[in-house]
Amino acid sequence: MEIEKVLKEYIKSSRASSMYNSNLHVLKDRNPDGYNGNLETWKLIILKLIDMKVFDHLTSVEVNNGSFIDKFTIVYENGVVYKLSNGIMDEVLNVLIREQSLVPISEFKKGSIKSKRVISSLLSKLTYFFDYNVGNRDGSLKKDALISIKNLEELSIDVLRYYESNYLKKQDYCDYIIDKADFYSVIKKKNLYQKITELDYELILIYLSRELEKIIIDDNIIKFNIINSDNNEETKIISESDKSIVELKITLNKIQAITDQLSIKIQDLKLEIKRNLDNNNKVKARRLFQILKKLTNNYDLQLNNYNNLDELLRNINNAKFNKELINTLTRNSAVLKDLNSEIDDLDDLNTIIADLNVEVNKTEEISDLLADNTNMEKEDQEIEKELQEMAKNTKETIEIDHSDDGIDELAKRLENLKTDNKVAENKEEEEEEKEVKADTDKQREKVAIHS
Repeated sequence: MEIEKVLKEYIKSSRASSMYNSNLHVLKDRNPDGYNGNLETWKLIILKLIDMKVFDHLTSVEVNNGSFIDKFTIVYENGVVYKLSNGIMDEVLNVLIREQSLVPISEFKKGSIKSKRVISSLLSKLTYFFDYNVGNRDGSLKKDALISIKNLEELSIDVLRYYESNYLKKQDYCDYIIDKADFYSVIKKKNLYQKITELDYELILIYLSRELEKIIIDDNIIKFNIINSDNNEETKIISESDKSIVELKITLNKIQAITDQLSIKIQDLKLEIKRNLDNNNKVKARRLFQILKKLTNNYDLQLNNYNNLDELLRNINNAKFNKELINTLTRNSAVLKDLNSEIDDLDDLNTIIADLNVEVNKTEEISDLLADNTNMEKEDQEIEKELQEMAKNTKETIEIDHSDDGIDELAKRLENLKTDNKVAENKEEEEEEKEVKADTDKQREKVAIHS
């Protein structure tokens, strides 16, 4: 239904006859404009359907001259049915292959697509699949699978990020090694990935290992790149100990499945015993209770086995961590030793430190002297300000006293006060000038001595 909706969106009934019946190989020579128009429309349709993931796989489409071609049959409102003729889809798919929008699975499995893309760009219009033909001589389709590189890239990166964020957070060594089947089960738990087919999964693993180099695969074991102490990705080989870890994890998963089944059976049996007791059927209840005891004992045994193996797995993780920690300490100890060895003579170092302390002390003394001089200037400014305020207050007091009756007497006293104040002020100023001059001379002598 989705395919038919897209077909009707791009192919109006007036164009249907040309789109479904015109052999593109013939049209290419006779009517180049018609060829380009039909070809571009079919390319848009195929690419949109692949992006919509309406075919059997999320990463690829299986093509053939049967079921695949039948998917493009369309029925218009007037009841006219159009079926795709030979010589159309093979040309469309071959062009998409040459443009590298699609890659034949047989070619993809031969080697990395990175180098092929480089070669393609160097050869300009001559692409690396120029000799590949998805069609037979009569224009029908061969049975093949074509990969959408865009879909494969997006899905592979998404799966990798999902696993890293959900299962590699603790950075336990054992989590980086997993059985192929278990990894498939893990990613299928997410609703978004439930449609991932076995072919999709195979292509994802190839892409992650060969194109992104994020994992290595040995038989049925997958090992993810490990972030080492230098914060670099590191995956060398799958060792014998790695294989043993995978075997241990597989055993744990099997025991987990057994305990889950036993737990369900035990709960069902308890309900059955209760029903029989309610119905006063003690004979059957006794027989069921005996079965329950055996199941419970088996459950406890399996649970104990699981706990022991799980403890072993944790100890392996701790041992791997300790080993990495020791390696880190060893490397950094060597670095520290090399750096310290560059200091040849400790006596020279002591001399340098002593000279440095002398210069630091000298700098501090000069700074103190400059600060003292600045403070003295600030004090002089404050004294001058206070004197001005006192003079202002004295003037205001005199103006108020003039309003009294004893004006003449006050005026006389004021004249005497002015004379006395002026003499006193002159004397104070002379004393202050002498003190400031003496202090300044002392400071200059100190600076001259230190410099």
